[in-house]
Amino acid sequence: LNLILERRTMKGIKLTAEVAEIRELKHFGKNSDFPVQTVIVNRGTYPYEIKFAGDDGIAMCAKLGVGDQAEFECTLGCREWKKPDMDESKYFYSLECDVVLVTTKAGQKEPVVNPQPVGVGDADIPF
Repeated sequence: LNLILERRTMKGIKLTAEVAEIRELKHFGKNSDFPVQTVIVNRGTYPYEIKFAGDDGIAMCAKLGVGDQAEFECTLGCREWKKPDMDESKYFYSLECDVVLVTTKAGQKEPVVNPQPVGVGDADIPF
């Protein structure tokens, strides 16, 4: 089965939302050494799923709590999936958090900055 996969990214997507759920930490990779945590946020009608990847991303995510208001700066990733014998492509999107600024219910702001933004397509990724 031959599949064609192509990745595209767009950095600097800003989103202000309330944290609705923090999902269980999962590990990926050959040795299960790449941590990814998913946070569900509410913004209007539809929820958004934001990924925090790598050790820096997990450290950022640890500062979040359910009910927190936050400003997220994300990278929008897109994967194209197409079977060679089909004309139609399917697209899969993901949001990976690079920077988050948490506004607590008391109105205090605590910046949480990832010193090396985590994002699909960064030049320093070794693959």
